[in-house]
Amino acid sequence: MTPLDKSACSLLRDDSLVDRYNAVQEILGKALKELPRFEQREVVAEVRGELAKLAVTMTKKRFKVGFIGPSQIGKSKTVINLLGVDNKEGPTPPGSGGATTAVPSCTTHRPPADGVENTVSLHYFSKPEFLQRVKDICAIVGIRFDENLQEVRKATLAKQEEDPHSKAADMAVLLNLIDAATQFPDALNETGLIEKGVWADRADYMCHPHPPRPTRYTLLREVSIEFVTTMVSPEVEMIDLPGIDVDKKSDASLTLRFVSDLDGAFMVQSGLQVTAGAIADLADEMRKIHGRTLGERIWMIVTRCDQLNELQVYGEQQPKTRPSMFCHLAESMRLKGIKLDNIHFIGNEYYEVRCKEGLTDSQPSPDAIVKRYPLVLQPGLEGQPVVPELCLRNEGQVEAWQQFVLNGGIPALRDTMQTKVADSVREQTRITVRRKLNEVIDRLVAALQAAEQQAGMTVEEMMRAVRWSGELENLSDEVGRDPGYSQQAATRIEELLSDLIVKWGGTGRDDLGRVHEQLAGMLSQAGQHEATQVTSTVTSKVRSRIEARTQAEPPPTAADLPTPLDHWTTAVTKYLDRGRTFEDRDFRTPIFSGFRDDPSPIANGGHNVTAREYPELMRRKAARVARVYGSRLVHEIQRHLRRLQGRYRALGTEIEHIDANQRQLYAKYRGELERLRI
Repeated sequence: MTPLDKSACSLLRDDSLVDRYNAVQEILGKALKELPRFEQREVVAEVRGELAKLAVTMTKKRFKVGFIGPSQIGKSKTVINLLGVDNKEGPTPPGSGGATTAVPSCTTHRPPADGVENTVSLHYFSKPEFLQRVKDICAIVGIRFDENLQEVRKATLAKQEEDPHSKAADMAVLLNLIDAATQFPDALNETGLIEKGVWADRADYMCHPHPPRPTRYTLLREVSIEFVTTMVSPEVEMIDLPGIDVDKKSDASLTLRFVSDLDGAFMVQSGLQVTAGAIADLADEMRKIHGRTLGERIWMIVTRCDQLNELQVYGEQQPKTRPSMFCHLAESMRLKGIKLDNIHFIGNEYYEVRCKEGLTDSQPSPDAIVKRYPLVLQPGLEGQPVVPELCLRNEGQVEAWQQFVLNGGIPALRDTMQTKVADSVREQTRITVRRKLNEVIDRLVAALQAAEQQAGMTVEEMMRAVRWSGELENLSDEVGRDPGYSQQAATRIEELLSDLIVKWGGTGRDDLGRVHEQLAGMLSQAGQHEATQVTSTVTSKVRSRIEARTQAEPPPTAADLPTPLDHWTTAVTKYLDRGRTFEDRDFRTPIFSGFRDDPSPIANGGHNVTAREYPELMRRKAARVARVYGSRLVHEIQRHLRRLQGRYRALGTEIEHIDANQRQLYAKYRGELERLRI
């Protein structure tokens, strides 16, 4: 295992992470040399694979950032304006009626210098990648895949004849792929052919031909561009992806293949239709890779803001059944966990009109331009453009709207591309690397700990540990399945809080604001106090179950191996009684602080709540909070039971891979790894 060179990890800008990675590798290498049987354990091969993946992440030269969205909403046009060039000079041609981009294009920065020109290279599918592409489209159109592509072609033609309108666009793509492979077999090889392209011909490489027909470039997997510019950070690779359209899912499937490789993304939507579900689906796909760090890796770009109508800006007033574009957008971003100020409102046409007038980015638009866009550039009483009321209500949107009004929003997007994208993605990548390093350390520590215990146990003791593993698993299932655990906690908390609400007494409508503030504080504190008492009751019930099982089946005994009762005592006193997770995070306070911290039910749209309705509204909220706590308490109890269950189970596995009489060595390397955990 070769250590990482810090110079190869310069994009990460964190030498301490490189040091930790190398330390883990070094300790593992020494352990395997002195403990040869340990190397035969499955976990070692798995950890080596994880370390290899981490090395790829840590040695990246650029962050891959995708431009993703439906066709014909201005993705390519936005990129062209972002780079400050006209349509003929841009790396990717804008659309012209119908889905245009057929191939992902990857654009990287090339520093300007005398004689330096833009370049383009063509990357064709390898044979395995091509077959996978055909297989994906077969699944879309409902045709059985066969490696004999002529059989697939016959089945496609037969299905077209049977129903010519069913998924016609995807059928055409499938036929073009098969025909292109037949006509240009030299373009496909086992590793993926790479050719140098001609800059002037890039539209031929990247666009769907009109009319559709098979060409050599139908077999392209991606196009790589080096673009001479100062407008984009050299640490970012911009990837313009095919549109994710309902009527052409074959393009969307190609985009999905790239999503797992992206470090970040600009999700592009038209302001005329921000409810498109495909964007949300792609965010979900990226979340599978990036987890909790996703929210800082995505920016929303809303195009065509200079074409908005009154319904999109103000929503439907009477009845209020159709929210504005601003409300739809905010709700979508909240649901997907995207940082609310990671947003850009764009008007490409408005931006270009300003450019033709020779205006700088900071110069206000003259009246002649303002009059062309009266709805969105509407002047206020002091001459400043009006920010729509519903934009003002949504966190993170005001500054983005003001930037759009000032100059079309492109300069702000350019600033994001030059600095903010790389910095934000870099920090999220560091977080991911730290987390994955900790996961690797935890897996090795657990494996070394199990081997350490096994080296001092008899086979009978190990068998007893396995039996107790089953007992703990059954108990964990019982806690989750039996409503007596969670329901008991929820009922007691709900009864206490409901009683407080009733006894608080009535009030007039004018006093509700003050009453809510005081009552919410009381409910928050009372709920936490009662939750502490309830937790003690529930954990005592679990303890009694463990004691009963201990009498029926003595637990295994070994040095430094806790019994179930010892483990449970620690879990209760150190974590559960204090409302802490075993990572020592507070799980109790956030649940009950919602009474105090959540928006008031009589403000921001709740103005129709009457003094009579208010108590019932709060009782319903108390019931929800009580159920949430009961459920969360059970979840935390199960986590503690499963931790010991997993440890016991590990003592019964891979007993043929124990280095006998080497407990001290196992303990030594376990301790060294534990000191590396952050």
